[in-house]
Amino acid sequence: MTSEESTPPDETSTPAENPAATPETPAEHAPHAAEAETHGARAESSSDAESSTDAGDADDSESGDDDGESSEAAPAADGTPRRRRRRRRGRRGAKRTPAAGEVAADATPAAEATVEPAPPAPAPKPPQGDAGRPRRRRGERRARGAHPEGERRPPRESQSPAQPEPPPPPPPPRGQPDFMPRTPRGGGLGDRDRDRGRGRGERRDRRQPPAPPVQVIPSVSHLSESAPTGEPLTPDEVVEMKEHLAFLREYKEALRIKLNAAEDLMVNGRRDPTDRGVCRHLLGKIDRNVIEAAVGREPMKSNVAARSRMLAGAIRLTADVGVLLAYLETLAPQRSHAEAAQAFSEVVSRIDFESLSTTRLARLLQVLTETFQGQERVQVLFGMLDGDAFRRAFDAAVTALPPEVAAVFAPLRAVHRRLRDEAHDGHETGLAEGLEQVMAAPDPVLRGFPEALRVRLLELALDPAIPAALADRAAGVLLTSLAKKSGRTYTRLAVRRATQLLARHVDDRARATLEEIKRAAPGFHVAERWLAALDARRMGRTAITGSPPERGRLTQAFWLDGQRPVWLRTAAASDADALAREAELQAGLALPGVAPVVEHGVEHGIPYVTVAVQGQPWSIDDGKPLDAGAALALAAQAARIARAVAVLGVALPDFAPERFCVTNDRNPVLTLADFAGARATSAEEAATTNAASVGVLVRRLTPTVATPTGDVAALIAALDRAALVGRRD
Repeated sequence: MTSEESTPPDETSTPAENPAATPETPAEHAPHAAEAETHGARAESSSDAESSTDAGDADDSESGDDDGESSEAAPAADGTPRRRRRRRRGRRGAKRTPAAGEVAADATPAAEATVEPAPPAPAPKPPQGDAGRPRRRRGERRARGAHPEGERRPPRESQSPAQPEPPPPPPPPRGQPDFMPRTPRGGGLGDRDRDRGRGRGERRDRRQPPAPPVQVIPSVSHLSESAPTGEPLTPDEVVEMKEHLAFLREYKEALRIKLNAAEDLMVNGRRDPTDRGVCRHLLGKIDRNVIEAAVGREPMKSNVAARSRMLAGAIRLTADVGVLLAYLETLAPQRSHAEAAQAFSEVVSRIDFESLSTTRLARLLQVLTETFQGQERVQVLFGMLDGDAFRRAFDAAVTALPPEVAAVFAPLRAVHRRLRDEAHDGHETGLAEGLEQVMAAPDPVLRGFPEALRVRLLELALDPAIPAALADRAAGVLLTSLAKKSGRTYTRLAVRRATQLLARHVDDRARATLEEIKRAAPGFHVAERWLAALDARRMGRTAITGSPPERGRLTQAFWLDGQRPVWLRTAAASDADALAREAELQAGLALPGVAPVVEHGVEHGIPYVTVAVQGQPWSIDDGKPLDAGAALALAAQAARIARAVAVLGVALPDFAPERFCVTNDRNPVLTLADFAGARATSAEEAATTNAASVGVLVRRLTPTVATPTGDVAALIAALDRAALVGRRD
C-alpha cells in the first residue's frame, strides 16, 4: 500500500498542512502533479494487473484505460514534463476516476483542491451470449488454465462473488425460428453483439415470400355484367361505380355517348349511384363499337399514350377481345418488357380461341412478334401451341394469315408438329427455318430442356434435309448433354452423327465421335468396326478390310460414305479405261439381280470399282454337290440374270461362279457383281453369247437335267419345269 492509500490527506486540512493540496503556480505545479499522477498510475496498474487474471481483456471502460494514462506525465530529459498521447479503448466518452492523492490536470491555482479516495471498482457483470450464457473472456480462460480442472478461482476482495450461472432458456415453441434472439434486451450482451444479434433476427424476420405480380390488365367490373337489378349497390360497389363515372366524365367527349337525365346527373357527380339497373344500363353503352370509334378519331388516333390510358379504363367495362387486343397493342411501346409480357399472358388466358376469328388471331400474333424476340418468342409460341384450342385455331387460320405473320410462325409450327410426333406429309415448308429459330437459344437454355425434348430436337436436326451447319450446332450442344444419362439413346444418336460426318467426308470429327461412343459403351462393335475402317488402307472412300481373294477378283471392303460392307474389284493400270467403261455399263443397268456401283475411279494409279451387294463370292465345290432343289433354284436365278442383261444389250464372256455373290441363308439369292470383260452390243448378239455362257454354269449345277442350248428363255422354262417336278416327287 502506498502512503496516499494508507493515510489519505484530511479533507479539512489547510494548504500548509497538506502540501499536495497547496495551490502553486503553473510552473511549480507541473512537477508535483506529474509525480502524484505517476504514483497513482502505478497503484492503479498493480490493481489492474491483479484484476486482469480474472477478467482478462474485459471491457476497457470498466477495467480502466490506464495503460494510456499511466505514462502521460513521464518527464523529458531536460526536466520539462512531456505528455504521451492517450489511447482510448472500450466505450467512447469513458473517463478515468482520479486515483487517491491525484490532482486534476485543469485545477486552477485559486481553487482549493479536495481529494477523495477512489472507491473500489465494481465487479463487471459477465456479458451474456445469444443463448443467455455468460461469455468467457480471454483473460478468464487464461486464468482457469492455471488451476486444476473444475476448481474455481476464489473472488478477490475488490470483486463481488461470482454470479450464479442462469439456467438455459427453454426451447422455442413450435414454429419459432431458431435464429431468433432468445435473451431479452439488455440481458448482458455487449452493445455491439446485442445489436448484431438483433439485426440478424430482424433481417430474417423481415423475409417474406415474394408478392404476386401486380395485374397489368384490369379485370372486367361485375357491375357491367348481367345481374338482378332490384338490389341496391353495396358501399363497395358505390365506390367502384364512382371510379367508372370519373372515367366516363373524363372521356365523355371522346366516347360521344348519349346520356339520359339520371345518367347525366351521375356522370357529372351531382347524384350518387345507388340504383343497380341505372348503373348497369349506363355501363352497357360502352361497347366495342363506341371504343373503336373513339380510338379511331383524333387526338387518340395519333397519341399512343392517350389511347392507352383510355383503353385501360374501357377494358374494365367490356370483355370484348377486340378491345383487349387494342389495349395490348398500345402496351409494347409504352410499358417495360416485363409488363408487356405479363399483359400478353393475361390477355391470352382470357381469350376463347375456339371462337376467335382469323383477323384477331393475326393481331394477337403480331403483338407477339412485337413483344417477344428470339428465344422468348419461340417459348411463348410453343407454350401456346401446347393448348389444343389455340393449336386448332392456328392450323385452321394459317393459310389466311398475313404473309409477314405466317413467315414467322409457320416454320415454328412445323417444328412443333415434328416434336409432338403429329401426323405430317413429310414436306413441311420452313422446317429448317423453324429449327434454326429454336437452336438460336443460348447453350444453357438448350441443355436445360427436358431430355425427351432434347432427343427429339437432335433427331430432327440429324435429318438429311437439315443443313449441315444447323446439324453441327444441335449435335455440339445437345449430344454431349446425353452422354452420361441416356445410354442407348446416346449411342443411337451418336452413331447417326458419325454417319452424317462420314458422308460429308469429315473423318477427323467422325473419329472423335466414334471414340466417344467407344468410351461411353465399351464393347459396341459398330464403333470398333468403323474405327478400324478409318485406319485401314483406302481406295477413294472404300476401306480395304479383307485380304486378296484366292479365286475371283472381289475383295472385301467397307464403304465409308454409306457405312456398309462392299466388294472391291481392281485392275492393272493399263486397264483403267476398260474398267471405267465396265463400271459405267454396270451402273446403267439398274436390275434387281445386278449389284449397284457405289464408286469407281483411280487411286494411287490403280483403277477400282466398288459394288454394294450382300453375301459372299460364290464358289462351287464339285466334290460336294448341292441339293437338287437348291441347285435348280440357283441355276434358274443365273439364267434369268443372263437373259435380263442380254435384253439390255450387255454380253459377258462367261458366267463363272466367282462373278456372283450368294447369301448364306435357307433360300440363297444370287447377285451378279463382277462385270469384268462385259461389253455393250445388240440384244440378239448378247442373247446368243449369254445363252452359251450361262449354259455352261447350268450344266455344271444340274448335270442330270436336259437343257436346251442357244436359247436362254427355253433354258429357263426347262429349269422351272424340273423344279416343279422335283417338288411334286
